Amino acid sequence: MVTKIKICGIKRSEDAVFSASLGVDFFGLIFVRGSHRYLSVSVAKNLVSSFHNNTSNHDVKIVGVFANEKLDKITNLIDECSLDVVQLCSEEPIDYVKNIQCPVIKQIRIPSTGINNKVLLRIMDKIKSYKDVGCDILLDTLDVGSLGGTGRKFDWSVAEEISSHYPVWLAGGLDSSNVVSAIESVKPYAVDVSSGVETKKNKDLNKIKDFVDAVRNSVPM
Repeated sequence: MVTKIKICGIKRSEDAVFSASLGVDFFGLIFVRGSHRYLSVSVAKNLVSSFHNNTSNHDVKIVGVFANEKLDKITNLIDECSLDVVQLCSEEPIDYVKNIQCPVIKQIRIPSTGINNKVLLRIMDKIKSYKDVGCDILLDTLDVGSLGGTGRKFDWSVAEEISSHYPVWLAGGLDSSNVVSAIESVKPYAVDVSSGVETKKNKDLNKIKDFVDAVRNSVPM
């Protein structure tokens, strides 16, 4: 199975158009205040409109990334910004998730320092509860004070164990130099990159291409 690719933290339509031209499967728009990748509603709407007017690849799915957001605002933004998928990055309860009217990716954060079996079992129980209501699972690095996009990775052996039970999206410190190893180890459904394709906090088209090329040339063992 070909590993799917998500480029997260898109801030310019030209970056989305370029990513789509390479065959990227998803791109993410950040609606989390405090992130340097945060987009206001008006900016996001203009970006999505410009993207649709300038791309020939209309199979790309647009992911809205949220944390601690009111449910009615997410519902409105799904319509206003033509979101295909919602990604949740906080401690959203199951009943909250069940009321989102589109596919949901639930981020699960893994400590970069590693975990013991007791913690792993708690994480597995948490994942099961979200899978039971239809969520996809994205594994990212737990970094105090941040909800992701820090460029730090966690122990992929944890992701390997989880992916032997559930399909996962893999994030956290990925770039063109390590994504092949990540795919071979974890065999994720999708890989998610943000800071790994940036230079000075802006998307770098060369890095995006290098990342996509690396993923497309990888063969999960």
